[in-house]
Amino acid sequence: MAPVKSTTENATMTDKTQNNTTPVLLLPREFAQRMRVSVRTIANWEDRGILSAIRIGGKVLYLESDIARLVKSAGR
Repeated sequence: MAPVKSTTENATMTDKTQNNTTPVLLLPREFAQRMRVSVRTIANWEDRGILSAIRIGGKVLYLESDIARLVKSAGR
C-alpha cells in the first residue's frame, strides 16, 4: 500500500493516481481551514474525544472524511 500524503502533497498527483480507497490525511492547519475554526479548536476537539488524530513520525494528522462526519453531527 502506498504511503498516505497530506493534501498539500496530493496537489502534485494526477487524478489517475488518486482513488476513493486511499484516505486523505490533513495537517491540523489544513483541517482547521476547511472547518473554518482555529487550530486550537481542533486540539480541543481531540482532547474531548470529538475528533481522533493519527500520529505518524511525530506529525499529527486528521482524516479528511472526519469533516463530513463532524458537519453531519453538528446538524449543519
